[in-house]
Amino acid sequence: METTHREATVVFPLRETTKGIKMLMGEKTCTIGIDCLIGPGGMVEPGESPRHTASCEMEEECGLRVAPEEPRYAGVMTFHIH
Repeated sequence: METTHREATVVFPLRETTKGIKMLMGEKTCTIGIDCLIGPGGMVEPGESPRHTASCEMEEECGLRVAPEEPRYAGVMTFHIH
């Protein structure tokens, strides 16, 4: 079986409030992880950096403008699809 690898981003936006730190989440409505909570994100297009992708997806999915240098790398998630 051939393995395909595509790079994607998932952003977990944090906001400090008087009641603590809040995380913006959305409900996944299609494909992998349907009905689960997840942060905004998407596939990294050829020639695009993961930070640029994260910035674009934040605006497209949440209406929040984030400069491409603002998202910080926090780790790797790997999905194995069979």
